Amino acid sequence: MKIAAIILNYNDSERVNSLAKKLNSFNIFDLIVINDNNSNDADNLEEVKDKIIVIKSKENKGYGAGHNVCLRYLEDKNIDYILNINSDVDVSKENLETMIDFLSNHKECAAVTIKMFERGKIVRNYFNKTTPFNTVFKISDNCPIIHKNKKKGYFYVAEIRESLVLYDYNKFKEIGFYDERFFMYEERCTICFRFRKKKYKVAVIDKKDCFYYHNHIGELFTKKAFEGMKKGRILFLSTYYKHSKFACWVVKHLW
Repeated sequence: MKIAAIILNYNDSERVNSLAKKLNSFNIFDLIVINDNNSNDADNLEEVKDKIIVIKSKENKGYGAGHNVCLRYLEDKNIDYILNINSDVDVSKENLETMIDFLSNHKECAAVTIKMFERGKIVRNYFNKTTPFNTVFKISDNCPIIHKNKKKGYFYVAEIRESLVLYDYNKFKEIGFYDERFFMYEERCTICFRFRKKKYKVAVIDKKDCFYYHNHIGELFTKKAFEGMKKGRILFLSTYYKHSKFACWVVKHLW
């Protein structure tokens, strides 16, 4: 089994370097690939021969396109699983091993995550399907449909946040990786929509002490971020659903 990790840097080289070194120390990953998304601090990123690879993009095309640079770099490396991890995330070796073990034993799954700990509490990082109907009636974000296996400690959901996800690399490649029309926000909708079309599942491991830390700095959701999310939702609905004009109008004018 070959496993890689990918990290996107955008003016956050100190945390990216620290995270890459920590992941490398776990002796889990065959490769750790960092893509700098045309930052001011690209020259600060540190490579480790044959283990930590740094790629420097000449243009910032967004979150998804930036990660695709790493994913395409790995196309000829015979990777089985890929860890997508944000620079503001901290996770233990043991919990990563739990994710790897889960995915290797659940071939119906394309992706798995664990619970998210943010600002002193567990915060839901899974969601119902994003559809025009669910968007209008706020079902997508507030009423996730969960299929639990309490005895085995996991559940299937429609969508998961992409800040920490372990993907089956070949299943991810099958759907074309990230949709590069989306600069930032709503990537989870596009990924999980395409997984559902292929009949693949996404899962959340639900075990005691099995979570990751999402260490945001500053405000969690600014006005600018909210406008970006609205724009992403409208783009998702209009490109993935034929009959979504009313839902797009609701998002644009009533959110």
